[in-house]
Amino acid sequence: MKPFFLILSLSLLSPLTAFAETLGDSLTDAASKGDVATLQRLLAKKNVVDTRDQNGWTALMTAAHKGHLEVVKLLVDQRANVNAKSTTGETALMMATYLGHADVVNLLLAKGASVNDTDATGKTSLIIAAEMGHIEIVKALIEKRADVHAKAWLDKGSQVNAKNNADVTALMMAAENGQAEVAKLLLAKGAVVNAKDKSGATALMRTAAKGHLDATNVLLENKADLEVKGDRNYTALLLAAEKGHDQVVNALLDKGAAIEAQREDNSTPLILAAENGCVEAVKILIAKKANLNAEDMSGDKALAKATAKGHSDVVEILKQAGAK
Repeated sequence: MKPFFLILSLSLLSPLTAFAETLGDSLTDAASKGDVATLQRLLAKKNVVDTRDQNGWTALMTAAHKGHLEVVKLLVDQRANVNAKSTTGETALMMATYLGHADVVNLLLAKGASVNDTDATGKTSLIIAAEMGHIEIVKALIEKRADVHAKAWLDKGSQVNAKNNADVTALMMAAENGQAEVAKLLLAKGAVVNAKDKSGATALMRTAAKGHLDATNVLLENKADLEVKGDRNYTALLLAAEKGHDQVVNALLDKGAAIEAQREDNSTPLILAAENGCVEAVKILIAKKANLNAEDMSGDKALAKATAKGHSDVVEILKQAGAK
């Protein structure tokens, strides 16, 4: 039999928990709506400003997420914890950053928000701002000494290596998402152009894989290494050729990328472009004197690959160029 005091404690716990959840939900609901009057009424109770709703969010997180500057001001004046974290590790600063609420970001920074805190994936506010292309927020965070070298330990969204993708910098995220101006700013502030993620991919490889010409050019202007090899021995050129990003292919070749680079199975840029039916990339590679008859480990050439995949236009281009 349970002691009486334990039974009594348990009987009291449920209503108290329910009350806390109801109050937290009320606070975040008012914050979400920008309802200052309701918030002021709720905050008249003592020690409730950081009460969380059923999702683990405080009113400040919600207001920051929604970009309600006046509500954020009210909450920080009531001494809301600016560095409280959600159940997945996000702070109010990260939430405002993600959606580009620069005025809220600036206020939170002025009130002591921690600039280098990380969420559950290791992302900092700077990495988030770089990913989303919010350049004014990037500037504000750097002014507050955000670490341009910080690395997130998980980036689920990458197309370069989804299986083993970690150690991702703000520069990599900016490059992969085509945020050329953000990349330029980060490089000016000391970001390492040839830093590698866990798979060995650099910012150049990430942006080449996505076909972002402007970001590619920014990195090339800052001496990005053309011949770094990542997962499966991919280089930036191999990634761009495989995806048919012809402008990026051309830019990389103009800077001296190895036209006969080989993936781990000995596939060259031309073989990959032909296999995937990338007409313009094939034309560029041929014009730049790619070896028409290079073979992969299986002994297949670009012409055989294009033929097997039914890319008749590529087949015709290769034949006219003299491919066997």
